[in-house]
Amino acid sequence: MSIYLPHHLPSQPFLYVVGWSNLDTWYLGVRYAKHCHSTDLWTSYFTSSDYVREFRERNGEPDHIEILLLGDREEVLATERAVITEFNLHLDPKWLNRSTGAIHISGQKFQQSEAFRKQRSEAQKARWQDPEFRQSVVSKMQGRTLSQETKRLIREKRAKQVITPETRQKLSDARTGRKLSPSHIANSAAARRGSKRSEEWKAQHSIRMKGNGKGVPKPGTSAKLKGRSKFLNELNSGNPSQRALDALAKAKLVHEALQSGKTIKATMAYANVSEDTVLQIKRGNHWSCQHK
Repeated sequence: MSIYLPHHLPSQPFLYVVGWSNLDTWYLGVRYAKHCHSTDLWTSYFTSSDYVREFRERNGEPDHIEILLLGDREEVLATERAVITEFNLHLDPKWLNRSTGAIHISGQKFQQSEAFRKQRSEAQKARWQDPEFRQSVVSKMQGRTLSQETKRLIREKRAKQVITPETRQKLSDARTGRKLSPSHIANSAAARRGSKRSEEWKAQHSIRMKGNGKGVPKPGTSAKLKGRSKFLNELNSGNPSQRALDALAKAKLVHEALQSGKTIKATMAYANVSEDTVLQIKRGNHWSCQHK
């Protein structure tokens, strides 16, 4: 389909459809990049969808290429989303669309309903059952290396993330009681086998375990260590204070709970101690581990 565009226009967003009529497979999309024109379609622009790219690699070029609408960015984006949502194209196996289109229009964010999220999840799970699709995803990840710049950006993004108590609880619930398959355990062991930690890594890890991960001891660390050394000296001398005896009693409860297989959270509640105390005892770094 040929459409005349005046050359003085900097760009012309458009809504389009491409399809393989003999396979009854289609895709609806938009293009709104800077200096884009409808003549880009299937000459220099072949959609930004990975699903279309994979389908094209397997089945060749589409025999149906059509411009449906020329307009501004907001108009083509809104029309795309309206059409996909009205006809549920993102859930139809005949269509390669896997979402309701662009989420952001003029700074506004569309809220996805729980029903939509559930439908999309089920559609994605069904797609994952396809061995060919699964293999294509795995092959993309194998041998993949990230540049130092990409790693830096990931670190910066993670540093800004705030994990709420609700999220932590969800993560904990998801992992509680989960059993790893023998093959998973074997693969993990094989990956670690023969690996050696550098002296630099060991030194940095030691600092992280003692402080807050940045080489700076946590406030009050020195005072705590002195207090714990005092407890240990009192107990070993045979003339302990009541505080030392109480601290030892709690430590014994932690040892008992860990030996019985209790989780860290359960141990904290059982012995009424902090997570830091449980972790130190679990790692063998607590002063009570040195008590005779």
